[in-house]
Amino acid sequence: MRKKIYITFILILLSTASILPPAKAFETEFFTNYFSAFRFLAEKSHLSSDDKNVFKLAAESSITKFPFEEKGELILVVNLNYYKDSYNSVRSPNGNGHFYIFLSTDDLLEYLGSMEGAGYSQETINGDFSFITNWIIGENEAIESTYQYNGEHFIRISKILYEYKPDGSKTKIREYK
Repeated sequence: MRKKIYITFILILLSTASILPPAKAFETEFFTNYFSAFRFLAEKSHLSSDDKNVFKLAAESSITKFPFEEKGELILVVNLNYYKDSYNSVRSPNGNGHFYIFLSTDDLLEYLGSMEGAGYSQETINGDFSFITNWIIGENEAIESTYQYNGEHFIRISKILYEYKPDGSKTKIREYK
C-alpha cells in the first residue's frame, strides 16, 4: 500500500512538473536617478515605495563603488538597511541579506543583479570581475558564493558550505549545484 501511494505521488509530481512556468529570465532595469533605483529596491524588498520610505531606505543604506574596467564605468553595490524601531527589517540579525549591483554610466544606473550574504569582497578570478559573499549559517559555518559578470549581468557560479576552524582555515562541507 505504501509503495502504491509513493508511486502515485511521484507520478503526480512528474505530471505537474511539465506545466510549471519556466524560470523567469533576468530582466535588465535602467534608472535615471538614485531615487528611482531605491524605489525599485524598496519594491524588491517588499517595503512601501512611497516617497518617505524610499528616502528612509536610501538614507539608512550604503553604496560602495568599484572601478569596472571592462566597460570603463563604475560598479555600485548597494547594501540595503531599513530600520523599524531597533531592528533591521531587510537583513537578518547576523547580517544576512541581499546586496544589489548596478552599473553607473554618465546618465543611467543599470541593474545588474543581486548577491546574498552578510558580507562580500571584490576579486578578480581568471581575469573576470567577481564578488565573493558569505551567508552566515552558524558560529563556524557559512555558505560562500561567487558571482561573476557574464557580459550582461552578474550570475552565481558557485555556492559552497564551509566550516571555519579556530586557526582561520576552512573545510569544504558541501557544494551546491
